[in-house]
Amino acid sequence: MNMWAGTMLRLAKYTGDEFFRTQARNAIIGRYANYQGYYNERLSLHDKRPEFPYEGPDYSFIFWHHVPAFLAMLEDFLITDAWDRSDMNIDFPSLINTGYAFFESNQYGFAPGKFYDEEDMWLWLDRGIIEPDSVLVNYVPAKKNGVLAVALMNTDDAELTTTITLGEKIPNASTFSETAILLDKDGNKSEVEVVNGKFTVTIPAKGIVSVVMHPEVTKPSWVREYTPSTELGETVSDFDSGKAFLLQLNNDNYYAFLYSNKFRTEAKSITYTYSFDGKTKTVTDTEFPYEITVKVPATCKEFKYEVTGVGIDGKKLNLGKGILRPLTE
Repeated sequence: MNMWAGTMLRLAKYTGDEFFRTQARNAIIGRYANYQGYYNERLSLHDKRPEFPYEGPDYSFIFWHHVPAFLAMLEDFLITDAWDRSDMNIDFPSLINTGYAFFESNQYGFAPGKFYDEEDMWLWLDRGIIEPDSVLVNYVPAKKNGVLAVALMNTDDAELTTTITLGEKIPNASTFSETAILLDKDGNKSEVEVVNGKFTVTIPAKGIVSVVMHPEVTKPSWVREYTPSTELGETVSDFDSGKAFLLQLNNDNYYAFLYSNKFRTEAKSITYTYSFDGKTKTVTDTEFPYEITVKVPATCKEFKYEVTGVGIDGKKLNLGKGILRPLTE
């Protein structure tokens, strides 16, 4: 859990000391086939395999609450790597996420950034955007209405030629064709032909090239630059001894996350009854912490819930009800 990896890259950029960049890369490389757990105390390659969290061998610990911190570490390194390699021409605002324990990293996504000449670009970290034909290529996509930009970074010591295929998240990806803009590290422009959703580029050793094209993408409907006074609408709701949040991550769906602050010394169980899309479901959690996460299609504009429970004395708890609604433009 090398949360300092992104910071090492920034130190390398500001000081010119390659030692920091080497340490950042060594901390990250080869670690993202899956979440390999925590307290790995012996030399092994088992934890580098994608199936490790599911099949073991069980010589490590899986702390599920460390997974978000692990992803934050990856985001910080990846986005900072694009900033570094592009000589700060790709730049997204960040805030320090203090997390817990030593899990401190930069957090992104609350505001748009710049991608060379393109302003008001929103990070777009999702599957199904592009697919390089080499695992040696890291990439950072961003978008706004009518513009898709992707930074392509070569992790190899040799020059690399790769063919990029647009994914299913790009409208009409398999037929999309245009003369796109190709940018080198310093922003010098050339052209690359995108034909039926594919294009080929050559990336310098340990270098970066970026492509800007114009498919029919749109910025997420809910995004707005966050400040302490930003209106969050009905994406947050309170009930007795608990809270409900609506998390919007992509255009296809959102997540309702509900949790109770009741301790195991106060409640034997907490029951969540929720409804959306004309369907009602009840889930009872008997293990502390009492929480649920529900995936909801973006077409559902209302998520209703009611929370009850059983106290430690066996009596019914009526903790309240509420509604969550997603943000739109």
